[in-house]
Amino acid sequence: MRQLNFAQRRKLRGIPRRLRSLDRWADRFATLALPSPEDCGDRGFWNWKLPVISSLANHPSRRLQAHCLQALIQAATNLATQAQSADADCHVACLIEWPALFYSEVTLFYSRDYYRSFYGDRHALAPRSLAQDYGLQLPSGWVERGFDVTQPDQCGPIEWWVIGQPLQP
Repeated sequence: MRQLNFAQRRKLRGIPRRLRSLDRWADRFATLALPSPEDCGDRGFWNWKLPVISSLANHPSRRLQAHCLQALIQAATNLATQAQSADADCHVACLIEWPALFYSEVTLFYSRDYYRSFYGDRHALAPRSLAQDYGLQLPSGWVERGFDVTQPDQCGPIEWWVIGQPLQP
């Protein structure tokens, strides 16, 4: 269940249970019925947000952050496998907002052009790699691209990362 936690001073309880629940969420994508392009309407995509309380996703512990990131990647991998077996014309990616992981999602793109707008033509934060920094296991052939989207009035840096299937020219 997604939930904003406004009481940041309270200790986060039940971390192992919450992480198990997150892993079960990622595993469910292996048997998920894919939404059709008609279900997406004119948007051209369908997305699933990270289903955790914000204080877990945005926790300062690198171990918890890595677990949340790996669960997103596992969900996307399972969804891509499901789409491939259904012979669907789509792309799957994790859209990660860094450092606020709570806003991250797994996205199924039916529109190639819309996916290209997230995917970009370059990796602006190279040679940095979220996968290397956090020891993440990416599926073979998947790409990782990062972009700095910090605005002048924001109090800290904001990065968008796309980890997903490559676009073929």
